[in-house]
Amino acid sequence: MRITILDGAEAPGPMDGWLGAVERGLASAGHAVRTFRLRERTLAQCKGCFECWVRTPGRCGIRDGTEEILLELLASDLAVVASPTCMGMTTALSRRASERLNSELMGRPSLV
Repeated sequence: MRITILDGAEAPGPMDGWLGAVERGLASAGHAVRTFRLRERTLAQCKGCFECWVRTPGRCGIRDGTEEILLELLASDLAVVASPTCMGMTTALSRRASERLNSELMGRPSLV
């Protein structure tokens, strides 16, 4: 099985060890695992311009690391989104990635 892990922690911390153990366990069970540490990437905030829906369906006008993550997620059998909670919610970084990936997924004609 192909598994993609999105690590939404904004700074190194205890979750790194836990996710490392999960990744090693899945790999030792024969799964192909790829982890994206979102804090190591430049992910711009969605501008709400709808370019990904209207002008270039399925492709965001912002060029950053989101498209690589999106393609990996589309090829995966399972996605794991891991985020510490901050005031009862995911981190702002996890939220930003979620909004960007959602807009690109919804803008792809083959997926709607």
